[in-house]
Amino acid sequence: MEQHINKSPRIEVVDALRGFAVMAIILVHNLEHFIFPVYPTDPPGWLNALDEGVLNAVFTLFAGKAYAIFALLFGFTFYIQTNNQKRQGKDFGYRFLWRMVLLVVFATINAAFFPAGDVLLLFAVVSLVLFFTRNWSDKAILLTAIFFLLQPMEWYHYIAGLINPAHQLPDLKVGEMYAEVAEYTKAGNLGEFLLGNITLGQKASLLWAVNAGRFFQTAGLFLLGFYIGRKQLFVSSENNLRLWVKILIVAAIAFAPLYTLKELIMQSEAAIVQQSAGTVFDMWQKLAFTLVLVSSFILLYQNKRFSARGSATCASTAR
Repeated sequence: MEQHINKSPRIEVVDALRGFAVMAIILVHNLEHFIFPVYPTDPPGWLNALDEGVLNAVFTLFAGKAYAIFALLFGFTFYIQTNNQKRQGKDFGYRFLWRMVLLVVFATINAAFFPAGDVLLLFAVVSLVLFFTRNWSDKAILLTAIFFLLQPMEWYHYIAGLINPAHQLPDLKVGEMYAEVAEYTKAGNLGEFLLGNITLGQKASLLWAVNAGRFFQTAGLFLLGFYIGRKQLFVSSENNLRLWVKILIVAAIAFAPLYTLKELIMQSEAAIVQQSAGTVFDMWQKLAFTLVLVSSFILLYQNKRFSARGSATCASTAR
């Protein structure tokens, strides 16, 4: 007898938001020349001005935010998969670990053709936090997400620097690694390029994420997405729409002071302050803008004209 398994219905706004995030990531990496910033040396002045304007606009809107949206949806997808398995009386945790092993393999293959590593390796490593918290209460997951998003390691280094002016962050040699990546990329040897990308490039990418505060932010976003799934906050309802309006207002108001504080901190002469407190406020202002993008997209998607136009565009592209 055929067994029918009830799965959670697809939430269209999540699929659309994921597509938006992927588009933004591609735009950012296109402008970066995929981490290999070699540009023409003698373009006309008007083209330089146009390039600079496009670069500033795209990076302001999407750099550090598109990946954050993707991380948020990664946690939400984990909820969907976990919930579907739970309805069958199964624990999705160990199957998830196997999928993360496969993700590491995919990230390695992808990184072979992409200098300086693949963010999917970071996702696979940090995803362990989802495995260990999968059976926690909603409150515990939310509090843990907030803990990670507060960037505790950066605050530790900041306070340690105040107590001991000689305190320094560990030198992970990320700059030297990227310089070596650039050198073997310029050399044009395919074998060295592929091997370097899946070894040194991946290592540089992970250690850069440590320096940039992305390890803790990614963990926090994974758990926040997991929490959003549990609370069904992406489902269209009057209560949820009012909540997203509140999130939009709070995030929009918080963004300006957080960005200003980040800029002021980055003017400090103390490197430890820039590397610790500066990183915290940089992550926070990007998180605030990410929430502005997510909430705005969700609210716009509820507009029938907006969602219909998006569906029509996707259909015409598919032809």
